[in-house]
Amino acid sequence: MTTEPELWNSERCAEEWGLTGPDPGRVWRSYVSKGYAPQADAYDGRSPRWKASKVIAASAARTGQGRPRGKTLAERLDAALTFTETLGVAEEEFEVALDLTTPAEDRREDAGSVEMTLSAMSAALDEVRAFCARRADEYGATLPGLRSSDPQHPSLEAIRADAFRILFRDFARDCSRISLNAAATAQLARAAVHPD
Repeated sequence: MTTEPELWNSERCAEEWGLTGPDPGRVWRSYVSKGYAPQADAYDGRSPRWKASKVIAASAARTGQGRPRGKTLAERLDAALTFTETLGVAEEEFEVALDLTTPAEDRREDAGSVEMTLSAMSAALDEVRAFCARRADEYGATLPGLRSSDPQHPSLEAIRADAFRILFRDFARDCSRISLNAAATAQLARAAVHPD
């Protein structure tokens, strides 16, 4: 006796892939239409259904078998933005580190704290920058296939892809600039109390 494969609707597939937003099922169907996710295996009336095993396999292939899914942009941004809450503290600690009337041990401790905070912030921003640069490249790679035969009237998909390519590219550049500044300031904090 053969058992029928378990079939999932688009919402369940979106859940398996960790897709979010106001309508994850719609995001899933968009992935399918663009070829990022498998085509439907069956239909229940007009509603597409996917074999659960196929969706799970495609998800594993997409992220690497046995590896956790990569961080989303929101998670990367959250990691970078948590450091902005500590920048005020780091600024005050840097003032202490530069104050020659403060005992040397306290100056070293505060400078070390500033260095650690800013180095971690720089690393988090580098992650965001790398993600955004990859996304900009991905959008750029899709543009030639989306070009319309009439250059005066580009397709809406090409306009959208180009807008997101520019947005991700510019965000990556800004993250890179801020990351470099944070790293340089971390080195300055270290040099303030360790002049050698």
